[in-house]
Amino acid sequence: MRLSKLLWASLAIFSLQSSTSMAEIGQHSIPPRVKLTLLGTGGGAAFINPERAQPANLLTVDGRHYLVDAGEGVSQQLATAGVQPSSVSAVFLTHLHFDHIAGLAPFLGFLWTSGHSAGVDILGPHGTNEFVSAAIQYLREPLDLYARQLPPAPPIAALVKVQEFGEQGPQRIFADDRVSVSAVENTHFTTIPWKRRDMRARSYALRFDVGSRSIVFTGDTGPSDAVARLAKGADVLVAEVLDIEGGAALLRQHFQGRPDQLAKTIDHVRKEHLSPEAVGQMAAQAGVKTVVLTHIGSTKPGQTDYSRYTEGVRKFFHGEVVVGKDLASLDLTERPD
Repeated sequence: MRLSKLLWASLAIFSLQSSTSMAEIGQHSIPPRVKLTLLGTGGGAAFINPERAQPANLLTVDGRHYLVDAGEGVSQQLATAGVQPSSVSAVFLTHLHFDHIAGLAPFLGFLWTSGHSAGVDILGPHGTNEFVSAAIQYLREPLDLYARQLPPAPPIAALVKVQEFGEQGPQRIFADDRVSVSAVENTHFTTIPWKRRDMRARSYALRFDVGSRSIVFTGDTGPSDAVARLAKGADVLVAEVLDIEGGAALLRQHFQGRPDQLAKTIDHVRKEHLSPEAVGQMAAQAGVKTVVLTHIGSTKPGQTDYSRYTEGVRKFFHGEVVVGKDLASLDLTERPD
């Protein structure tokens, strides 16, 4: 499968109305209609890029929507992409860093005020249940006001089903009649001190298998053989990428006068994020077909030259490399030969 960059320029919008189950797909050899939408391609909790929303991705399979991460503003990004929060079937959180989850509470609030009654699955690492409970508590007062103005509805907690990933991997964490989702722990939290490690902080990469198609989200991670194995033969690797040295330069400005904190944070950036070259090595090791770069931090407003990123990846990987943009979409539907 060759995915031209022109697909990103066109941002083609198409309707996904099929309700064909996987069993029916197998029986009639009708490939599922699959679309990936990049809702937010920025990243990092220390600096907000005015031109890139916080991390979030949407995978749509035969009209059913699956949200991967929920950065701040995700509800607005969904609506701009033509999807209401009430249309999302499941939310997958790769980890609980603020930039990946800050939009979840508003998302749940809009879900409830819409009158949605089908509920939503929320899956994430240890701590997700506590976080969702806190988000619901945060919404208690405003939703109590709405409850006095809107038709009767179930409490918001009744609409949410939370499942936490286990600590082993790879493991299948979710399956329905459209997708199968597997997770493996990555290396984003390897430098956490042991006293904090007792909190069992975990960060995961996710693989979605849809018919003959496969899409892998690295989540935030450093180099990881486990993630490369998870991505083996995938059609698309949605990979975080960071200009490591550029990020270090910004951090030196941010932590002036705090050398100990600066050293720890730069160590985290270098070990627990992916440089363009590291993305290329992972993609080549996994044998994926296409790399989509996202979570693009340490960039200046107005930046248009991303050759540093693409050239770094291409030192090791010779497939398609795409620099993600907010609200860009990619049609992954299998086409007849």
